[in-house]
Amino acid sequence: MGGKRFPKTFLPVWLAMAGSYLAPVAAWFAGLEPSWPTCLVWAWALPFAGSWAGLVAGFLLQRRKACR
Repeated sequence: MGGKRFPKTFLPVWLAMAGSYLAPVAAWFAGLEPSWPTCLVWAWALPFAGSWAGLVAGFLLQRRKACR
């Protein structure tokens, strides 16, 4: 790490896991329930996109906390 301080927090990991769960649930409640379980692309893409969105949000929140 080059002598820099590395914060030890699990916030990005927790938000990535939450995003991978909440993205398909939100899509299902938004009306994608008839076609979503039969389409393997959506079944893979929604949790993948949700996990990356949660990971990015976790890193941004972590950076924001470190700046204070």
